[in-house]
Amino acid sequence: MKKSDLFIKEYVVRLSDEDLRFVQNRLYYRFSGDLAEILDFCSKHPAMDKYLSGTETSEEIYETFDSMSDFSEKECIKRFGENFLYN
Repeated sequence: MKKSDLFIKEYVVRLSDEDLRFVQNRLYYRFSGDLAEILDFCSKHPAMDKYLSGTETSEEIYETFDSMSDFSEKECIKRFGENFLYN
């Protein structure tokens, strides 16, 4: 696991249940405005804001969100069960 993936995984694991559901829903569906909401959400957490501000390209930001989506889905399954999208 890359160092960046470890940071993202730890970030996701520390989220409250409500915040985890918010992140997962925004990254899973990615409707209009969802990525902007995720950027705004992440900017309110100093460690993640610093991490994102260190990215050099938009591709790195999308890769971060892809990793965050994967980790948040796994964490939702762990916390809420397989059918977490329907709860």
